[in-house]
Amino acid sequence: LLHLDLSDNHLVEMDQLDQCPLLVTVRAASNALIQLPNLSNAILLHELDLSSNSLNAFDDLFVGGWLPFLSHLKLTSNALQELASI
Repeated sequence: LLHLDLSDNHLVEMDQLDQCPLLVTVRAASNALIQLPNLSNAILLHELDLSSNSLNAFDDLFVGGWLPFLSHLKLTSNALQELASI
């Protein structure tokens, strides 16, 4: 699986994305996500859109510390209160 678009649903969480190490694009805008998905195995990820959710924190746990190809990150329209180092 290379591209995943789960936008405009009512998702609260996205489990098992760590089972998709070849993901290049993840779009999950306009959901009800309350926590960031685990993308630690998605080292090929280029684009991540989590806009219009219910996220209030952005931390290193979701990044797994290493997403070397991430070039587009969209987090607009969330309730972010702090932004850890990217």
